[in-house]
Amino acid sequence: MNKRLLRNILAAFLVLTVIGLLAFLVYRTQAVDSQLHNEQTTALRELRQIDIRLDINVLRSRMGLNNDYDPLSAPVSQIDALCSHLSELLGNDGSTLKSLPELRAVFDQKLRVIDQFKAQNAILRNSLHYVPTVSDEIQLLIRKNAEAGSPALKRLNDMLVRVLNDTLRYNLMPDSATSRQIQISLAQMQRELPLYPEEIAAATQGFINHVHVILRQRAVEIMLMARLGEIPVPSLIEQMGKALDQEFALQMQEIDHYRNYLAIYSAFLLCIVFYFAMRLVSSFRMIARANQQLQEVNEFLEQRVRERTADLRSALEDLKASEAQLIQSEKMASLGQMVAGVAHEINTPLGYVRSSIETLSTQINEKVRHFCQDAQALLNAMYTGRVDEARIAACLSAAHRSSGELKGSFFDDVAAMLRDGLYGIDQIRDMVLNLKNFSRLDRSRVTLFRIEDGIESTLQLARQQIEHLKITKDFGTTTPLRCSPSQINQVFLNIITNAAQAVSPKDGLIRISTWMQDTSHVVIEIADNGKGISSENLKKIFDPFFTTKAIGQGTGLGLSIAYKIIQKHGGQIEVSSREGKGSAFLITLPTEPPSDPEEGEELADGAAA
Repeated sequence: MNKRLLRNILAAFLVLTVIGLLAFLVYRTQAVDSQLHNEQTTALRELRQIDIRLDINVLRSRMGLNNDYDPLSAPVSQIDALCSHLSELLGNDGSTLKSLPELRAVFDQKLRVIDQFKAQNAILRNSLHYVPTVSDEIQLLIRKNAEAGSPALKRLNDMLVRVLNDTLRYNLMPDSATSRQIQISLAQMQRELPLYPEEIAAATQGFINHVHVILRQRAVEIMLMARLGEIPVPSLIEQMGKALDQEFALQMQEIDHYRNYLAIYSAFLLCIVFYFAMRLVSSFRMIARANQQLQEVNEFLEQRVRERTADLRSALEDLKASEAQLIQSEKMASLGQMVAGVAHEINTPLGYVRSSIETLSTQINEKVRHFCQDAQALLNAMYTGRVDEARIAACLSAAHRSSGELKGSFFDDVAAMLRDGLYGIDQIRDMVLNLKNFSRLDRSRVTLFRIEDGIESTLQLARQQIEHLKITKDFGTTTPLRCSPSQINQVFLNIITNAAQAVSPKDGLIRISTWMQDTSHVVIEIADNGKGISSENLKKIFDPFFTTKAIGQGTGLGLSIAYKIIQKHGGQIEVSSREGKGSAFLITLPTEPPSDPEEGEELADGAAA
């Protein structure tokens, strides 16, 4: 017992020793805080970027590109915050930490020079703004002065233009030659002041004073820019960065040594692990045999699951096929109710098409044929080779009578009859096209569709049922939506047909309105003033096979199918009703079909029905 205890204690001590030595080596390989080094170098890099931005903004202010001096004042708080943050990051880091106060002092010196630059540049800007204005005023005074043609004023006008151009050029690109030229011109203007009228002389003196200010302030700016260039902010930041990199490199070198030790120690541990792994091989073989048996059982179960899934898929396909057939049957039932109306609508234009064609045939047979016969007889008489004036005169007289019958309103009547026939054919074509669009079987076609066009097409199909009713349409400006037009038309036909059956034939009213709820949804409201729906039946109105009609007059599937079509299109259909007051169906449809994969597949399946 004591030997076993000692063995366990020794084994535990060895394990702890191995783990402790491994932990020590791992710790020594991760002793350098690279994130801290990155933060230190990042702080220095940000200070350098601020210094560069300061130099750029000084130049921009010098060139007049900055409207104010905020870009020169804003970095002050950033510099203080970054220096404080860098001081916290450096901690007790010897040489680099000692350089930080020097860097602060250099930045303070640069900011003081920048403050001086702002003050001097403000004076320069003021004078630069004043000089063109006073030059224009002097030139205006010269033109208004009665002595504008005097040589002195002419020289003054020329010198104003020359000095202004030279001053503006000197402000952008200062050089000694331009400065001397400006001073010579100013001295000449100063000497000729007594020759000018009093008002012009006073304005000229102000112009001269401001040009002198520009020359003086530009020289001061050059001196301040030179002082800014001498401040060693970049070199000091670079020195601090190099010092940090050297210290980091030394720490990384020490880590490399410990990594070598860790590699050797890890190889030793791997050998030990390999030894124990070999002893576990036999156990793994036993586990492998057990896994093989489990795999065979799983394959058997998977086969059973696949068979069951195939059965369920077949049942689902049969259910979808039955549903599609049911929807089409309901649609055909709706069409059956309109067959008589459609036949009447087709027979009416067909009747006057036939009447127009029969009348046209009679006119052509009687008048055109006679004219052609008389004309042919005249031609035969003229080409016989023997001139028979009496026969030619008779044929000519007959042709003249026949042509007289064709004059007047004959051709207008023919054109009118043709127009009537074409109009009737167009009506028949529109009716057949509406019927075809509604009853089409290629319901999977999803395309852009204007709701108003669908409503108009549905009203045309249901004209026989609603011809005794008052229909009001309030169509707003809506966006075309992407949907299955055949399905949406079926929804409209079901609701409008129900409304027509619910209202009174005498004062029945159906109101159809459309509008945009937002940029992505279209709303359709179909309301009537019929007998309404009771609150009990209102809860079950979209249930399959629920109907309040007499037996044999309805299947109870119309609104159920409409609800499902709208739902598959990602929309909503709601109904509100009061008994004796009427009902209102509110349909909301998105302009784009559902983007969810399951919903999109459902829409395609429903459309294919």
